[in-house]
Amino acid sequence: MDRFGSMKGYKWTLLVHQMPPKPTSGRVKVWRRLQSIGAMPIKDSVYILPLTKEAYEDFQWIREEIIAQKGDATIFKVDSIEGINDEDIINRFQRARDKDYDEIASKTLSLKKNIEVSIKKYRTSTIQKERYETELKKLKARLNEVISLDYFQAPNREKTENAITNCNGIIEGLKVSQEKALPVEKGSPIKIYNKNEFQIKTWVTRKGLHIDRIASGWLIRRFIDKGAKFFFIAEDDIVKNGIGFDVYNVEFSHHGEDCTFETLLKRFDLKDPALVQIAEIVHDIDLKDGKFGRAEAAGINQIIIGLSQRLKNDKKLLERGMEIFDSLYEYYSFKK
Repeated sequence: MDRFGSMKGYKWTLLVHQMPPKPTSGRVKVWRRLQSIGAMPIKDSVYILPLTKEAYEDFQWIREEIIAQKGDATIFKVDSIEGINDEDIINRFQRARDKDYDEIASKTLSLKKNIEVSIKKYRTSTIQKERYETELKKLKARLNEVISLDYFQAPNREKTENAITNCNGIIEGLKVSQEKALPVEKGSPIKIYNKNEFQIKTWVTRKGLHIDRIASGWLIRRFIDKGAKFFFIAEDDIVKNGIGFDVYNVEFSHHGEDCTFETLLKRFDLKDPALVQIAEIVHDIDLKDGKFGRAEAAGINQIIIGLSQRLKNDKKLLERGMEIFDSLYEYYSFKK
């Protein structure tokens, strides 16, 4: 048994793609993106994921990236794969995640030994303690990233979580200073819009909301257009009446390495530190690249997934999601 249900009747989504031979950097970028979402290669240029809304959407974004690089990509929904049974596919996913877990556990054990040696020699300085905390924070972030891709509960997850917990316990006894705020990176100059020209508008996005669309809807309503109305269209529909966001080929969507929430922050010049922190969380959940290493991302992702499973109505889902982001904003504003 796993988080998708019983072993019988699995549904899969496939991405079949071709990339031009040059530039090679484009091929490498796509390969890394596929790795970042946990997609499993089953044949040359054929990748598979369990069929969920999130997985299907991830493949959609990657398809857009491939097409933008003059490649070709098609997404399929299938019940089975010829020549490979479900159990074989599941084992492949589990082995890949176990390899990730083993790497994290090994690095955690090494960190733990370094701390213990430092304690025995009575040489643990404040700088060393802060460095240990930083290293463990990175390992925790990596663990959360792998857990988010562990579709079939790989066996080695538990021992890795235990290793992290044990190491954390040792460091907790060494902590002497408060966490330092992370610097905010400055982006390159981009077109800035005046939000006064975007009041009482209809904002259009795709049905089947997840983290980026919920967070972006909240950002629009709270900080850009307080009178915003929202309309939801099918996956392949084109925005005809209204302002599109998190829709393919529109201004307020993914751009470069930015998710839609980040794009909106930059386009409307919103520099509130609390919003920047929320943007990092949304990015890590939506793009799964671990760019910011936000430890909160895994838990918030689980809450959003649970909410979307309970509420099938996108309007209600957006309303409840806004309450979550109201609370996050209050928390990060207070922390300032």
